[in-house]
Amino acid sequence: MRYKWFPKSIIYAYFKYTEINKIHRFVAYKYFDNFLKNFTLLNINIRDGIDFSYEDIDQIKNKHYRKEYLIKAGYSPLYSDLESVKMDKWNMHTFSNHGVDKDKIKTCYINNSSSMFDILMFAIKNTNINIKDTCPVLFGYLKSRKLI
Repeated sequence: MRYKWFPKSIIYAYFKYTEINKIHRFVAYKYFDNFLKNFTLLNINIRDGIDFSYEDIDQIKNKHYRKEYLIKAGYSPLYSDLESVKMDKWNMHTFSNHGVDKDKIKTCYINNSSSMFDILMFAIKNTNINIKDTCPVLFGYLKSRKLI
């Protein structure tokens, strides 16, 4: 799926399969459980024009997937321009082959915790964003875990 020449029909069939396959969802949720338990969120102090560019191309949007699949992948029409292949402010990456100095990288903490779970729950409890409409996949996960 990383390559532009990869047949989109296979990708579309895969997305349809994941919609109806409960085992796939179960496995994906277990991966996300592991992610929340074992990973750390970083705050990286990068600057436009030096470390990245808002004019850069989003590598996923540049594959020209259907909007519905971009939304399943985490894009929201409320926060992403799904008509453009440019990067969205929430989904930045550095220039290719560009390192970030270690002094620009810090671990995120919420209430003295660096736990991804604690940070996610803080964000959910302190947001006005309608998660069900904005990120239905995350909403499904949270509901399955009885977190909302």
